[in-house]
Amino acid sequence: MNTVRPERWKELYGLTEDEVQGERVSEEVQVRVKKNPVLPSEKQVEEHYASNHVLFRSWCKACIMGKGVNSAHFKSNKEEEQEVSTVSVDYGFMTNDDEKDSEAGYMPIVVMVDRNTGKLNANVVPSEGVNPYAVKRVAQNIRLLGYSKLVLKCDQEPAMVALRDAVKRELETVVVPEESPVGESQSNGEVEGAIKLIKAQIRTMRLALQSRYKTVIEESDDIVAWMVAEAAESINRYQIGADGKTRRQRVTGKNWLGQVAEFGECVYYLKLKTKGIHTWEERWAEGIWLGIREESGELIICTSEGVVEARHGQRKPRKQKDGMLTS
Repeated sequence: MNTVRPERWKELYGLTEDEVQGERVSEEVQVRVKKNPVLPSEKQVEEHYASNHVLFRSWCKACIMGKGVNSAHFKSNKEEEQEVSTVSVDYGFMTNDDEKDSEAGYMPIVVMVDRNTGKLNANVVPSEGVNPYAVKRVAQNIRLLGYSKLVLKCDQEPAMVALRDAVKRELETVVVPEESPVGESQSNGEVEGAIKLIKAQIRTMRLALQSRYKTVIEESDDIVAWMVAEAAESINRYQIGADGKTRRQRVTGKNWLGQVAEFGECVYYLKLKTKGIHTWEERWAEGIWLGIREESGELIICTSEGVVEARHGQRKPRKQKDGMLTS
């Protein structure tokens, strides 16, 4: 091994005599310290929780645990909008090993993504293949996009093809079927990416809910189906793309102005059809916030008697939230 003698350091490396002798050191290498999370204001915390943690925040434990490195912002870099948009659809499963095993008690999730707007939908269905709820839910999601013609793309799994064909018969819209090649998941990459994004959002919402209620939520719990749907809708409402618009805004042409609470938060709600009727009995009741119905803007509230819809809701004072909004 060749070694450069100290006498030649000055000549070869441009060092001064002092540096050669070690009497003076050069400028130190800049130390790059990881950014320390800045504590948010109470208002920022409230708004972040109410958005169901859509935007990754380094000070939020649920975001760190649920999304981690998978917190990249949504990008919309399409060269141009297609004249006929493609809606991709596939099944996802929130199981530990991601096995597609509905017989084990894990109901599949139908995930949809529209290429032109990026709008997402995720709905838990009773089983793979054709069943009345899955057909009507997927068809309604497509109707809300407002297209008169679209391409409906899926893989070649028999259950998914059967569902796609049943949805096509259900719709008045012109539907052009398309299938991705066998064994090439990248060809249906849009919906694969949507599944990963929605799973991270569901995981984060679950962790936040567990933290506030001090309990463990299992995949089979009833609230999970509502959490899955609200996870996709929260991304649609609050995640802004490179064009400065949200996914929902690209569909409706309007900003989302609705007032919300965090998923699972205890709230007051005004019972439907009680105005001017029940003058003696109370017209307001307590329930748990599950989201907002996209078609009508009505609130979805869980009560002791089941899930109901309401037009008006009221958040409780901070100390009355039954564990919500506390770290």
